[in-house]
Amino acid sequence: MRVELRGITMTFPGVVANDSVDLSVEAGEVHALLGENGAGKSTLMNVLYGLLQRDAGSITVDGAPVEIRRTSDAIALGIGMVHQDFLLIPRMTILDNVLVGVRAGPGAGRWGALDREGARDRLTALSSEYGLGVDPDSRVADLSVGEQQRVEILKLLFREARLLILDEPTSVLGPVESAGLFEVVDRLRDHGESIVLITHKLKEVLAHTDNVTVMRSGRNVATKRTSSTTARELAELMVGESVPDQLRSERSAPSEERPAARVDRLDLTDASGLARLTGVSLDVNHGEIFGIAGVSGNGQSELAESIVGLRRQTGGHIHLGGDAIDHHSVSMRRHSGVRYVPADRRGVGSIEAMSITKNIILGSCGRFSRHGFLRRRKASETAEELIDRYDVLTPSTEFSAGNLSGGNLQKMILARELEGGARLLVVEQPTRGLDVKATARVRQTLLDCRDAGMGVLLISVDLDELLELSDRIGVMFEGRMVAVVPNEDVDIGDLGLLMAGIVS
Repeated sequence: MRVELRGITMTFPGVVANDSVDLSVEAGEVHALLGENGAGKSTLMNVLYGLLQRDAGSITVDGAPVEIRRTSDAIALGIGMVHQDFLLIPRMTILDNVLVGVRAGPGAGRWGALDREGARDRLTALSSEYGLGVDPDSRVADLSVGEQQRVEILKLLFREARLLILDEPTSVLGPVESAGLFEVVDRLRDHGESIVLITHKLKEVLAHTDNVTVMRSGRNVATKRTSSTTARELAELMVGESVPDQLRSERSAPSEERPAARVDRLDLTDASGLARLTGVSLDVNHGEIFGIAGVSGNGQSELAESIVGLRRQTGGHIHLGGDAIDHHSVSMRRHSGVRYVPADRRGVGSIEAMSITKNIILGSCGRFSRHGFLRRRKASETAEELIDRYDVLTPSTEFSAGNLSGGNLQKMILARELEGGARLLVVEQPTRGLDVKATARVRQTLLDCRDAGMGVLLISVDLDELLELSDRIGVMFEGRMVAVVPNEDVDIGDLGLLMAGIVS
């Protein structure tokens, strides 16, 4: 047995994050750790990796009891972790990033000097052996997100990790990059490495793992052989109740008489002179969800930011209803009914250090002030009403937004953006990193917006999400809109080719 955790208990003030949890991972096994936000998955792995000190329980590595008091202890035992937020220095090369913190062992030369040439050769060999396909002399800043993730895996292999913990590894990847990641995972398993995959995605678990442990409320509620379980069984174990087969949607045909928004031949060039958008045109009708598909980095975020006013286009026009808003500020667009749920819910969509109440009134402070003074009671009452309506789980409206789980934070942002006259909702990656229940609630909210006659522009790298929610799907490649097709006419194979820039 590569790793055994027995009776792991981890508490924080007022919260039992792990309640006597057991977990076993064998050599050459891909083991999924599945559960809702706040179920205790990441806490358990942070204990194993030495980022947290358990209150009770034992850890055994390769049959021997061990104490892991810091990450260096875990690394010395052959345990490594790839976090959701990569720990890379963009301006440095892959080689330099890998060698950061190396003091002995592979890469260390005589008198503690680093043997850079030896390290470069070793990285090249590892990259070839595991199919990682990275050049040690490339700068991290020039890499795609998927390539950066491979560098993180390469760092662990360079340190001779035998158990790799991957925390939500596909949350930042598109379909092609996700497929590439799991090819690497298969090679790791074939070489005898063990992988713990922390995820919310049931399809990933069923397609790529050997065993799955389901956690709920800090406890291990079941461990299943993946080949002997189903998506429904796992979902019900996660949430502790039955899961609906499909979302509720009773839609009427979208109105095309006057679109909620129209983008006409939009161009955007950044400060360095690079074209980010070229001639992008689209209509979002009232009562319609218009989905945008594409590999990350092909202009989707720039399109969203141009529509909401965070970027000023260099050509073309944007209309809300029949009115041009090209020269409107962000606040003027919000006042007119343009609302935005960004991909980065913590860094852009909220101010984590502030309370839920203060986050709720962001962008509409005028409604909650009189003669320049905040009407605290009105703000608090509105926040209480919205967290109740959108089922935001929190002890109080004065709770810091940064302490909310990802799903509850996303529901809070949606509550704020949909309050008071929203006509067009621009939403990026709405369910990235959310558990099954939170994902269903957010998606249902988007369907409710559509059914109420709102126009919704949905940008997502999750093709299943786009196909489930969208009425029409536009595909972007290298800053251009290469195709727009009705949902019922979508062919998945053709969609993949379009996303890769192969246009018939």
